[in-house]
Amino acid sequence: MPDEEVIPALPTHCSLGTSGRGGEEAQKEGNMESVAAWRVVLSMLLIVVAAWDLRTKRVPHLIAWPLLLLAVAIRTWQGSWILLPLLVGLILVELLPQVWRGPGIVLLVGGAQWGGQILSDPVAQLVALWWGVAYVLWTLHVLGGGDTRVFMALVALFPDTALVAALWGGLALVSVAWLLVLYRRSAWSLLAQAGRSISSGRYPSQEDLAEQGKPSTPGLVLGALAYLWLIAGRT
Repeated sequence: MPDEEVIPALPTHCSLGTSGRGGEEAQKEGNMESVAAWRVVLSMLLIVVAAWDLRTKRVPHLIAWPLLLLAVAIRTWQGSWILLPLLVGLILVELLPQVWRGPGIVLLVGGAQWGGQILSDPVAQLVALWWGVAYVLWTLHVLGGGDTRVFMALVALFPDTALVAALWGGLALVSVAWLLVLYRRSAWSLLAQAGRSISSGRYPSQEDLAEQGKPSTPGLVLGALAYLWLIAGRT
């Protein structure tokens, strides 16, 4: 499981007419500029998605799906080809009855873990694990479909446990903020009640999520920005 920053393949700047240490320094500087530009572009895109979710309570498919497919394409190009059939399998799981979706996800993720072990691909194993967690939360109507795809795309782009922790932390902070803003003094009792409901196996329905659910993509974006600029940005 990689501890260092994981950045998708980025273009490098070639310096003509240089060699030796000077050429290496120029190439290193060019790589740093490319990484910084990538962070800026991705950050702006994520902020737009969060603002859209706040305004409409929906994540646009024209952003979420291309971002996820781009992340899978990058990982496939870098050798983690297991993720492409895993994504197709997860999409097909949506066609199953509700009662069979959980076992189907477990079977797919378990197969991806086994394949990653055989191929010595810890990146695919990490991504598959958290894709499975996100998909289970989607089937339980804890996360919306757009939130799930954004989460999956970010984990595939940056397969790092620090990113995963930042994403869950951002979701938790935004969820608590929504409770405090909307319910104030009764927020903590409602949070405890929700925890008891989940621990007893009572999850929100799809109608509950549509009617009462609050935008959670801002939490994912908060965690992603913290990772990009405070954690990964240090390297």
